Amino acid sequence: MIASPQCLATLFTLDPLIERRIIIHDGSNPCWEWTGASVKSKRRPRARYGMVKRRRVAHRPLLAHRYVYVLLVGSIPEGFEVHHRCKNTLCVNPAHLEALSEEEHDWAEREAAHYDDAWSADALRPAATGGER
Repeated sequence: MIASPQCLATLFTLDPLIERRIIIHDGSNPCWEWTGASVKSKRRPRARYGMVKRRRVAHRPLLAHRYVYVLLVGSIPEGFEVHHRCKNTLCVNPAHLEALSEEEHDWAEREAAHYDDAWSADALRPAATGGER
C-alpha cells in the first residue's frame, strides 16, 4: 500500500481530530510523525509510541499506529501485531506499517533493539582499552 494524499484525506475524513496530531514531512522524510500523547515502550527503552487517548480498547488507550492501520488498511488479525518497517515508532504512515504474527514481530523488535544499541552514542565511543568497538 502506498500512502497517497487521498489516503491522508480519507484518514482526516474518518477522524478530523487526528489531523492536528500528525506532521507530514517534505519529501526527505516519508514518515507521518505522531505529535500527540505518547507512551514509553516496554521492550525498547528509547522508543515511544503515539497513543489516542479518546479511543480505548479494554479500558486502555489505543496506540496511534494501530488506530491508523485499522482505519486505513483494515482489521488486525487475531494474534498479530502492527510493525513499523521504518523503525520510527511514532510513525503512523500506513505504507510503513505491516501486520506480523507475534513471533515475527518479536524477532523484528529484537532486531530493532539491536539496531538501537548498535547506533547509540555509547556504542560508537572507543573502548576503554583504546581500541574501537
